[in-house]
Formats: sequence, C-alpha cells, structure tokens
Amino acid sequence: RDRGKAALHRTTQPKRRLLARRTVAISAESIIHASDDRRAALGPADQLADDPARDRADNVASGDREEGADRAADLCAGVREIDAETPSRFNADGRRLYGASGCAGKIAVFAVRMDTFPIPQQHQVFYVGTNDSQVLTQIRRDILGTFENLPVSGEYLHRDCYDATKKYGKDTFVVIDKMGASFIPKLFAFKRFVDRIAAKIPFFPEKFSDRLMQFLSRFWPNHLPKRMEAFRDRFEHHWVIEMADAGVEEARAYFKRFFAEHEGDHFECTESEGKKAILHRFVAGSAIGRYHIMHRKRVGAMMTMDIAFPRNEREWFERLPPEVDELLEVKWYYGHLFCHVLHHNYIVKKGVDAKALKAELLKSFDARGAEYPAEHNVGHEYVAKKPLVDFYRSLDPTNTFNPGIGKTSKLKHWKEAEDVSDPPGCC
Repeated sequence: RDRGKAALHRTTQPKRRLLARRTVAISAESIIHASDDRRAALGPADQLADDPARDRADNVASGDREEGADRAADLCAGVREIDAETPSRFNADGRRLYGASGCAGKIAVFAVRMDTFPIPQQHQVFYVGTNDSQVLTQIRRDILGTFENLPVSGEYLHRDCYDATKKYGKDTFVVIDKMGASFIPKLFAFKRFVDRIAAKIPFFPEKFSDRLMQFLSRFWPNHLPKRMEAFRDRFEHHWVIEMADAGVEEARAYFKRFFAEHEGDHFECTESEGKKAILHRFVAGSAIGRYHIMHRKRVGAMMTMDIAFPRNEREWFERLPPEVDELLEVKWYYGHLFCHVLHHNYIVKKGVDAKALKAELLKSFDARGAEYPAEHNVGHEYVAKKPLVDFYRSLDPTNTFNPGIGKTSKLKHWKEAEDVSDPPGCC
C-alpha cells in the first residue's frame, strides 16, 4: 500500500514476480512472471550460477521469463473515465487479478518487483475545504476530465472523522511524526508486551496499552497546523490533494479560478503542513478502533466498509435515512476521492443488530452499482464473487493456502461439505 492512499502516479500491479503454488500432484511449482525485458542484476553472475533459487530471483529482476499481462497500465486512463458506470478499482476486478496481484495468500510470494513512475522533482499539497460535497464532485470531474497532469493523490476526510482522528489517532500521529513510520512495528510489539503483562493483573482492563496511550496523548499539545484547524471550523468536507511537477502550476491556476466562483476555499501547504495533512488522513483508519475500545461498555458493534463507487456517481457522500441514522452511535467517512473509493466506519448503538444493519447497507450499495470490498480483500467476512473464486482456484488447485477465504470451501481440492462421504463405520 502506498501510504494508505490511492496514488494515481503509481501502479500497484507487480511487474515481475517469483511465486510458488501447490499443484494437484502434491508438489511445489515455482512460477516466474515478467512483463518486460529491463535488466537489473541482483548479484555477480558467478555467485548465482550454482544456486537455482538465486537464478529464479535474478530472472524476476531481469524479466527473462514468461510474459505477464501488464493489467495496471491502464489505471491512469481508467480513472479519467468519469462518466463510466463502473468503479475504477475494486477487489474482484478480473482485469487486475494476475499472479501475486489479488492472490489473498493463495500462493507463496518470494519476490515481487513493482512498476512505478519517475520520482517527481517537485511536490505541492493543496488543502481544500467546502460545505457542499458537490463542490468536490465538480473539482474531481474537472481535474480528471480536463487536466493534462493527473494528481499524485487525493485524500478526503469528513469533519466528524477529522475530529475523531485528532483525538483518537493523536498518539499514532505523534509517534510516526517524531519517530518515523519504520517505528510502528516496534510500537505494536511494545503494545503486545504491555497487554500480555496487564492480562495477568486481575484489575487491569482489556486493551490496557490503548487506554494508556490514549490517556498519555491528552498531555501532548495540539499536533495539527493552525490553518488546518481554521478550515476545520469553517468547512465540513476536507480534501488533501497532492500534485507533482507540471501539475503543480496547473492546479494552482485552477483553484484560483475555481474558488473565485464557487463556495469553499483552499490553501497551499508548506512542506510541514503537507506532511501533517497527509499523516492526519493516514491515521484516520485507527481512530474508530480506539474509540470503540474506550467506549465499548456503552456502544454496540463496530462496522468498517470500503466501497468502490461507480466513476460517474455524483452523490458519493452518504446521507442515511433517519430510521437508519438513529441506529448509529457514530459514522465517520474518509477515502480516496479521485478513484471513488470511500471508507465508511460505523459504530452502532447498544442493542442494535449490526449484522442485519450491515446487510441492509450493502444492499443499498448494490443498488447503486458499487463494489465491495474495494481494497481490503474479502477475508472471511464477505462472499467472494465468481472472478475471485475462479482466480483462487487457478492459483491453488488443492486449496492448501488460506482455505475458506471469501466464504469458500475449507476442504481439500475445493470440495463442498456435502461432497464428502462419511468414512466407513461412521454414524
């Protein structure tokens, strides 16, 4: 994942891969996928000559083996199709299922080489605010439909989610800001250690490390830039747009013209403001979990969904019927607005049947032509659609890796329960 955002200047499709799967003959089969003939040696040839594994890795780097379809090369063109009735990217999109891409653990992946774009020489983050979601709809259609240069990213945050993230994602923000993202694994390891110790002390609550970090975060000063805070007070909808190289001046001129005639406003972030705006959006995903931990005695279940809306969808911001809205304790929205992938996070009120409510919400998304999950995979929560199931079966014919994902069969060779005969002497 590219910092948790939909980066339009980067593809997420591996260009070369070294994979392994288990075949029907109960043997391991190595697979090389390569999509071009660029060379990048992994080591001196004499060190690789007698090592088949290193030879395979070298082939991944050099692209000497099987040609693989470059199924993400059309990402930029696809996201520009703002009048298309289908989403631009989603988990069950058969056009992008290939090799390691979308494999969901159905194969062993030893090496992946990613395609990307040249490193930009100039970056600029623009912070946009408005009280009308249709203003953002128009900006999206203008940029994707008329700009010569696509944005690097565009991260949306609703004001309620802004506030929740400021409070319940503060400690994560500060750790990443001060220590760097590479410190996150150490942080989680420390949290697990603390929780193991706390679990042995009878009067300590569950998730003690989260409660401790939330308490300590109260003593840290406000970590968000003043101009962002001013926009929070003025506007309901926030959009962090990152442009690069020639796109910077293109966006600068556009926003100046646009907000002279439309509701809302924008400002160009300093380097520090830009980093913090992007980081604030990045840690938004952790806020709902922390909130639920802190208030679990008085609230119901937590529901998180990532929805890919059709590219021509103009009413992307959710407005729930009153009878549904009154069942929710909180609802927080954020997402990748250019590619129309929105994250809907809910916590229901105590006593509400969360499964039934989620089923109703998903039906409403089906009626609008949306796809879900958009990027977080089906796991064991969603039913995998046919393109995904067919892909999984082609990758793992014996159903050895990650069986049962997408509510598929957990039995060998994809057998269903009713296909398994009772053993002799049973029943």
